[in-house]
Amino acid sequence: MKLSVCIITYNHENYIAQCVESILFQIVDFEYEIVIGIDKSSDETLKICRGYQSKYPNLIKIIECTDNIGMMRNWVNTIKNCKGDFIAICEGDDYWIDPYKLKKQVAFLINNPKYVGCFHNTEERFEEETKSSILYCDFTHAKAISLKELSRFNPIPTCSIVFVNKYVQDFPEWYSYLPIADWPLHLINAQYGDFWYIPHIMG
Repeated sequence: MKLSVCIITYNHENYIAQCVESILFQIVDFEYEIVIGIDKSSDETLKICRGYQSKYPNLIKIIECTDNIGMMRNWVNTIKNCKGDFIAICEGDDYWIDPYKLKKQVAFLINNPKYVGCFHNTEERFEEETKSSILYCDFTHAKAISLKELSRFNPIPTCSIVFVNKYVQDFPEWYSYLPIADWPLHLINAQYGDFWYIPHIMG
């Protein structure tokens, strides 16, 4: 398995279909899977995801929580169920807009094995407001992000990352008690190499 798309979701009935559709929209030349970790939702999130799984049983795997375990445990459990050489993250209220996103990022990581992951710019949109979208990253050019820079702030939009599924085999015990999931994961990976920034809006 070349790549796993990891989705964690909770009460995202208004967004999860767009999220999944944007992944199915991807044009790739490799095998991939979609792994959806659903914390026990009180809305129709599970029902919607099961509908997609029935249409794509060989592509979509659902990790269903029978109790509310929280974001951090759901994140860890879902990532542990990802079998791909690379993992892409797209949370249930995010979506991708470039059909070649995964192909571009996987190709870069294959051709540049010294990097542990790559990411791109994204837009943040305000639901039901008149505010314009804003860009997550201020970088205008492609660049490497080192552990030193990453330790000061997190420039990586969660739904933009594709990382090598190699360096985090077992999450530290303390990880599940942290208030955020993505930045600490990037810091762990950054011990083994830099991240590469692609200056395009793809999510």
